[in-house]
Amino acid sequence: MIFLLLSVILYANDRLSLADDYFAQEAYKKALSLYVEIAQERKDPKIAYKIAWMYDHAKGVSKDQAEAKAWYKRAAEWSATDEDLAKSVEKLYRSYDPVSSTTTSETMLQYMSGAFFLRAFHPNYVVVSYLDTVPQGDLSQVNQNFIKAETKFQLSLRGDYLSNWFGTEQIWTVAYTQRSYWQLFITSEPFRETNYMPEAFVSFPFFHTLDAAGIKGAAFGFIHQSNGQKEYYDPNTGSNLNLSRSWNRLYIKTHYQWGSFFGYLNLWYPISSTGTLHDNADIVDYYGLGELEVNYAYGKLLSRFNGRYNIRHNRGAAQVEMTYPVGSSKRVFYYLQGFTGYGQSLIDYHTYINQIGFGLSVSR
Repeated sequence: MIFLLLSVILYANDRLSLADDYFAQEAYKKALSLYVEIAQERKDPKIAYKIAWMYDHAKGVSKDQAEAKAWYKRAAEWSATDEDLAKSVEKLYRSYDPVSSTTTSETMLQYMSGAFFLRAFHPNYVVVSYLDTVPQGDLSQVNQNFIKAETKFQLSLRGDYLSNWFGTEQIWTVAYTQRSYWQLFITSEPFRETNYMPEAFVSFPFFHTLDAAGIKGAAFGFIHQSNGQKEYYDPNTGSNLNLSRSWNRLYIKTHYQWGSFFGYLNLWYPISSTGTLHDNADIVDYYGLGELEVNYAYGKLLSRFNGRYNIRHNRGAAQVEMTYPVGSSKRVFYYLQGFTGYGQSLIDYHTYINQIGFGLSVSR
């Protein structure tokens, strides 16, 4: 039985290798027939994307926009699932006694899988970080002097809903990012600040209609950012100190790709509401009105640059990140992060800070 199972796995891998060879040699017709067969078996989003691309560009098959969109949609749906995790859950589920109700069985499986249709948004990481400036923090930490070394971690998740309204494909997304700064190396180990960033946006894939310009899609959204702090009495100065930070933005983000280079240009417009911009009326002077992200993939190494700049006030920031798999893992990565400029944390948005950190990430 084990020999038979290994034979099936090796045969499937051989077919995929053969299909990849055909694709590399531009023998698209031969590659397509194998890819379709394998994609249906594995529900592999990378293979589905290649099939869509071939239908979209008439590679090995007549150009068929409807079929291309169908495969693009399958690629998006399949990428939102975790096949390896699903297999693990199924193994666990098979060890349970069967129940008579199908609905009850589905409820049990949902509980064991923890399925709630969320996936990584921005990188999820933890790093030990060093800053060249002593940062500010929550003054409710009585008699606490912060230091330059701290632990920084980020949690970022998204949930997507695919729709095809008015004849146009859209991806509706709600996302939440939380970035915390933990003074782990001092007494009582306080969190000096946490930044909260919920957002919602709708994306429109262009399905290669603007390939000449390298533009792959656009998104329109709203994001709120705040640190949950308040006004404190400072005994040293005898006055109140307001450490509350918050602001809202509407934005338009265009995604692009040129070979192994990909990323986005994000332009935003700050909007005011009760409690926002009042605490940090000049925040745009430091954050500017947009950001540019450039990613470069080379083998297993992913490098990322993110930059912001306000020309009028000559202020901005740049952040560089690099990730590389730990051993043979596909889920855990070494993570290197460097930052210079304003806005390293929301509480210090008006302080120029240099920071370097190294740790691990579980998404890229």
